[in-house]
Amino acid sequence: VFTSPTLGGLAALARPLGATAPELHFDPADIPLTPIQREFFALASPTPGYWNQAVAVTTRPEVGFGALREAWRAVLSRHAAFRLRFTRGAGGWKQSLVETAEAVPDLIEIPTPAPGAPALAAAMAREAAALQQSLDLAAGPLVRACWIPGARGESGRLIAVAHHLVIDAVSWRIIFAEVAAALLGEAVPPAAVSFPAWAAAAARRDFAAVREFWRAEAARAAVPLPSDF
Repeated sequence: VFTSPTLGGLAALARPLGATAPELHFDPADIPLTPIQREFFALASPTPGYWNQAVAVTTRPEVGFGALREAWRAVLSRHAAFRLRFTRGAGGWKQSLVETAEAVPDLIEIPTPAPGAPALAAAMAREAAALQQSLDLAAGPLVRACWIPGARGESGRLIAVAHHLVIDAVSWRIIFAEVAAALLGEAVPPAAVSFPAWAAAAARRDFAAVREFWRAEAARAAVPLPSDF
């Protein structure tokens, strides 16, 4: 992108990918922490288990709990990051993977609140707080979600909470796009490369050459961008 910032230049460099992703091996009991994960634990937060992201989305009135639960289960089961666990020992923090699908809890249905926006807002705040407090780095889970159905003919609310070690803002968009696709009956394909496999592969890579390139770039004199005024 930097050296060939045009479609023609990128097309000339493009090469076809194989039909399947290469198999990447890793030890489920000892997955290397990524740099950003190490930075998080270096913060030495007194409550490292309470560093979460919460998202609430509106569901259409015709969406029922059964279909939504199945879609949620289908999507989360394909993402290994939600089955990660983190424990602290003498050598520092360690990351591992629980390989059973039961490691990701099911969607919870909450009773419909009383009519009116204030009651819905209070229910959402109460349930979001409960989800936030239920996450556990070592024992799990690291993701929880609940659904508050709307009154007859009204939209519901899907509230999801996950620890920031296993999700970011961009990933939420992917998750909910997949949930929407699953609700429409579309098959949810398995992830091409799981997060644990990617983390292990990144830990094995030698970044020395890349590091020197960016150090050299940082040392170059900055050239002001052209302007019209």
